[in-house]
Amino acid sequence: MKEILTALITPFQSDGSVDASALRKLVHTQMEEGADGFIVCGTTAETPTLTREEQRQIIETVLSLTTGRCKVYAGVGTNCTATTIANICSFERYPLDGYLLVTPYYNRPSEEGLFRHFQAAAAVTRKTIMLYHVPSRTASSITVALFERLLAVCPNITALKYAASDYQAMAAFKRRHPQICLYSGEDASCFAAMQAGFDGVVSVMSHLQLPAMRKAIETEDPALIEQLQTFAGYCFLGASPAPVKYMLSRRSQCENVLRLPLCPIDASIKKRLDEEALPLNDRLRSAPALS
Repeated sequence: MKEILTALITPFQSDGSVDASALRKLVHTQMEEGADGFIVCGTTAETPTLTREEQRQIIETVLSLTTGRCKVYAGVGTNCTATTIANICSFERYPLDGYLLVTPYYNRPSEEGLFRHFQAAAAVTRKTIMLYHVPSRTASSITVALFERLLAVCPNITALKYAASDYQAMAAFKRRHPQICLYSGEDASCFAAMQAGFDGVVSVMSHLQLPAMRKAIETEDPALIEQLQTFAGYCFLGASPAPVKYMLSRRSQCENVLRLPLCPIDASIKKRLDEEALPLNDRLRSAPALS
């Protein structure tokens, strides 16, 4: 069974504080619709703008609802090894399934630097680690050689979120290391990734389209997949999670509030979402479910 893990947004109230009520409703809806798990305090959650206490509040809220019924990973990665380790230590008391560690961004460490960073972070916990390869945002890469080197010394590194396009190379890696879970980090191409052998997707559009995504995975219906690829494009018309927050707000699931440096989408994108994306969203959600 392919897994859909939702990269949770952080709902904010109009005063900028975390909207715990909206968060609980989102998690409850996702679980009702069959989410296999959540990434909390990741990029989609606007985590660089959250305080440590707010991150704890979010983790506690999500765990109080999931109660072991689905996976929960917390994003802890930064471009500072000491801060990453401090984040892990801060969350160790929670019954999380593991941590998501993005490659250090902006400072562009060497492959040796990346190896030492991930090794040091993995050494301070027994929880599982999911690495996050997203070179378009971080300007640094987890090569296959680096990943295999890490697997040899860090037994708790068990998964990779892969936001790039060389699915065939990763499928070959999966054949050599079948115990490692590979998750697509790109909604628009996640179905191709899963058809190539990936274990699932860490998704943003699943906030709105989880049932249709599940149906597309199980049926491999090309027409449905094409519609979901189109919808995925709408979810990233602006800096994520701004488009998804706007669409959720239009369906009364959260406020359309972000924290600087992110801000709500402009009028031209709102117009496209209102006229194109939201009608597509409603058509997909009204389609018959799998029996």
